[in-house]
Amino acid sequence: MTMTQTLKQRLDIASAEAEEALSMLVSGSLSREQFADIVRRFTLAKFFLTEEECPNDNIFCLAEISIEKLLSQNDKASRWRKAQTRVPIKALLTPKRFSCR
Repeated sequence: MTMTQTLKQRLDIASAEAEEALSMLVSGSLSREQFADIVRRFTLAKFFLTEEECPNDNIFCLAEISIEKLLSQNDKASRWRKAQTRVPIKALLTPKRFSCR
């Protein structure tokens, strides 16, 4: 079962992927093709994007898509926080009754 990751966890994973790609880039043992592939992997990780989210390699497009993605994530978190604050106080204070059957 896959658990939902928080935004911070996903950003940490992307950061680790970028660091891994960077260490490969500075190794000096890559062919020209491998180097290009790793640069793309590094860039996507830094922009918090997947291959499927990138229609091209234009850096301005990648930046725009990345910003829209992060703002979308922030909007989802804001909506969740607002929904949580609308829970009536009585519901928070009333003990829950659970059935074991």
